[in-house]
Amino acid sequence: MRSAGDYTAAGDSGVADVINAQRSKPCGGLPGPGTPLRSVDELNSAAALLPSGMNIAAAVAGSGYRGTHVRVIRLRNVVTDRKAARIIARNYCDSINSSAFEERGVYLQGYDAWIILGTPYPIPTADQSKALANRIVVLVNEARAESRRCGDREFSAAPPLQLADELQQAALIHSEDMSLLRLVTHLGRDGERVAERVTQLGYSWGAVGENIAAGQTQPESLVAEWLSSPGHCANIMNPVFVDMGVAFSTNLETKLGIYWTLVLAAPPPPIPVPVKKKRRWWSTRE
Repeated sequence: MRSAGDYTAAGDSGVADVINAQRSKPCGGLPGPGTPLRSVDELNSAAALLPSGMNIAAAVAGSGYRGTHVRVIRLRNVVTDRKAARIIARNYCDSINSSAFEERGVYLQGYDAWIILGTPYPIPTADQSKALANRIVVLVNEARAESRRCGDREFSAAPPLQLADELQQAALIHSEDMSLLRLVTHLGRDGERVAERVTQLGYSWGAVGENIAAGQTQPESLVAEWLSSPGHCANIMNPVFVDMGVAFSTNLETKLGIYWTLVLAAPPPPIPVPVKKKRRWWSTRE
């Protein structure tokens, strides 16, 4: 074991190696995942706050760690690594071996150890944007394929939407603005709204709408949240719209991490061409 206050890092001897060794061993008759847990500075910092009595939620929030799940393990009076290994194998191997956890932090104080296991926040990357946009199109059109109640309004099934390049670009511009502003807002950095953004990108519209959101990392949870909101749901179900664009932008320095924009629009209706009535001529003969 190390002295009080030392952190363990990937590759060091001590508790970190005991943890990763356990992940190569079976637990409850099931094989271990084999993959080591990554050492994360934020989780190390969070673990260092626990001996003072701080609760795990406050410690993780204070460290700035971004994750979906955490688990704390406290090892008491572990004077040797071998003893730590025995305690972990007997009492905590199900948590240590869980494939849900990918990261860890460790803090040692005297002969006690605080271990935090973490599941990183799965922020999408730019190279996933096309696949995610296509998936959202599918989910939106599945929603439109059925009648739906949005708040106090009833909507019949509506025709499917298709992606439009101009609307994709408008959605991306606004998501980037929100991530830079660190705000969930319909106003861009220049104060413009969706109608102005769409117009500037060359889309001639007769109807236009916008849904925004932040923090959701999966298309399913994103669309479900929009459908649970009367206004956002009404936009999705509006039969007037025929085109859409959707995009996200990330800012890992913010609490929400990811910002989404859905733009819906339809070209103006065709201008009716007046029909000239034929003039009829009558002649009479006497």
